[in-house]
Amino acid sequence: MNAWFDSIFIVGTPLLGWPLIMLAQEASSAELLTRLILLTATGHYFATFARAYGDKQLRARFRARLTILPVVLLFTCVWAFTNDASHPLLLVTGMWAFWHWLAQAFGFARIYDAKIGSFRPTTAFLDKALVVSWFLGAIVLNQSATANFTNLFINSGIALPGATFFATLRTAVLGLVITVTGAYAANLTVSLARGERVSWVKQFCHVMTIGFYWFAFGFMPNFFVSYVLYELFHDIQYFAIVWLSGRSRVQREGTTSWMRSMFQPGLSRAFLFVAVMVAFGAIDAGSREWFGDDQIGNVMKGVVIAAALLHYYYDGFIWRVRESDTRADLGIVGGAAGRVRGGLGHVVAWGFFFVPLVLLTARSSTEFSPMERARMGIGAAPESFETRACMHTPWSRPATSRTDLPPTRSLSRSTPGRRGRSSTTLRLSSTAEG
Repeated sequence: MNAWFDSIFIVGTPLLGWPLIMLAQEASSAELLTRLILLTATGHYFATFARAYGDKQLRARFRARLTILPVVLLFTCVWAFTNDASHPLLLVTGMWAFWHWLAQAFGFARIYDAKIGSFRPTTAFLDKALVVSWFLGAIVLNQSATANFTNLFINSGIALPGATFFATLRTAVLGLVITVTGAYAANLTVSLARGERVSWVKQFCHVMTIGFYWFAFGFMPNFFVSYVLYELFHDIQYFAIVWLSGRSRVQREGTTSWMRSMFQPGLSRAFLFVAVMVAFGAIDAGSREWFGDDQIGNVMKGVVIAAALLHYYYDGFIWRVRESDTRADLGIVGGAAGRVRGGLGHVVAWGFFFVPLVLLTARSSTEFSPMERARMGIGAAPESFETRACMHTPWSRPATSRTDLPPTRSLSRSTPGRRGRSSTTLRLSSTAEG
């Protein structure tokens, strides 16, 4: 839109979000912070639905996707939560949520390049490789993030490999990060030497997005606060781009009357847009408060997870920069035309979601004892707070004396004061990320 808008709501959002969350953390409990982040975390799903169902052309083009799949996912998710089979669903959803977060970071990078007319395939590939490697590195190389992520696998009845595997994995991922970063820097140097156009806004966006992700998951003392920090950043960015593209889209034919009414100029309409999104998030926050884990509460959790999955899925085809309508909405000129997967290929792609889900659900009855969970946690992330806290429980002390377990540092050595709230973070496994 313009420099100040991008600085506040897209590129420089961490500079605004970080102090707000830190103040909120000091002034409120973790439970209150959980309810507040649901307002935007769940709320921004509705922004996707506003774009998908308010655009008549999208509805006509993807009619089956926008009508049949929501019913299938809603049934699947509600069944999982009401039949005590939610852990496999949360694992698959968590994997998709991770990809969704990094896909948005990659998408903004490509938009800024496209705005200056840069469409080199090599640069696009390295943009994606840079984001994927650094996001993956934040999870694998920061042991608290590793512990929380692998907990999804343990809850789903999947036994983790030993400490040697995770040590090798960390070395491999570190090598990947260094290699990709070197290749990216070399490509940028070549582009400058050739006099090609380079988006410095994109470079700054990479630094801010990747840097903030690492700051949240690598340096914050509490995994829950890490999630809240990056989720708020992700949500604000998403609200901004939906608002901007929606404003542009309603200027052309083919939108519903309610979409045209929502995306009109003016500060009052912008506040109305945000209020509608937050109200959708309030349904999730309210149902958790009122119904908890009873049957109605489990149904609502299934509804929210279904909404999250639809949000991830719809974003995969309604935001393609190679689509002419998307480029028009974002003010992009030029670029090659793209093609959205359809037909049988689309059905096959969904197999990567449903096949693992069915297989995991079939074996989800496997439960590990506290001792087994502790041993796997020690192997995956021996230096994480979660593991060190586990080592101090009475039932785990006999295992700590064994010589075949990796050594761990003292609990007090590197545990900042607010880390003790980390047990609250395990509830995020039932919160649909990003």
